[in-house]
Amino acid sequence: MSAQISVPRRLGPDDAEAYQQFRNEMLLDSPWSFLSSPGDDIAEDRVVLREKLRDPENVIIAVEDPADRVMISVAGVYRIQRVKMRHWASIWGVYTTPRARRRGCSRAAVGAAIEVARSWEGVEMLNIGVSANAPGALRLYESLGFVAWGREPCVTRVGGQTYDEIHLAMRIGGSAT
Repeated sequence: MSAQISVPRRLGPDDAEAYQQFRNEMLLDSPWSFLSSPGDDIAEDRVVLREKLRDPENVIIAVEDPADRVMISVAGVYRIQRVKMRHWASIWGVYTTPRARRRGCSRAAVGAAIEVARSWEGVEMLNIGVSANAPGALRLYESLGFVAWGREPCVTRVGGQTYDEIHLAMRIGGSAT
C-alpha cells in the first residue's frame, strides 16, 4: 500500500460494485459502528445503490490508494429531505480500512463530505453519530468542529454487547440557532 492517499472523490453509479465490497468489509470489521449488517444492508441492492449514487443530495466520498485505486476510506453525506429540515445534512458510513488508518484518510473523506454539505444552498447544520466504542473517531469529529450534544444508550447490539451512540453537530453556514 502506498504511503500517499488520493484526493477524495465522489462515487458514481459505476462505483456501486466496488462500494458494495468495501461496505461489506466495513460491516464485518466494525459491526458496532453501523446499524446495518450483512444481509440487511440497503447497499446490497445494486439497483438501489446506483440510484442513490446518482442523487446529487446523497453523496459518498471515497479516498483511494493511488497505487492501485482501491478504496481505503469512505464517508457519506445526505441532505435531509423533510421540508422543515432541509437546512440539515447528515454524515454517515464513515470507515477507513485498518491498513490505512492513522494516515489522514478519514479526515480527508469527512472533510470532503463537509464541503459537499456546505455546497448545498440553504444547508446550515450538519450532524454525525459515532459509536462510543470508537473514541478515535470521536476525537476526529471534534477536531473537525463537531460538538457532542447527546449520548443515546444501547443503540447497537452485537454478540450480546450493547454500544452507545454519541450524537454531534456543527454549524456550517446560515443563521441556525
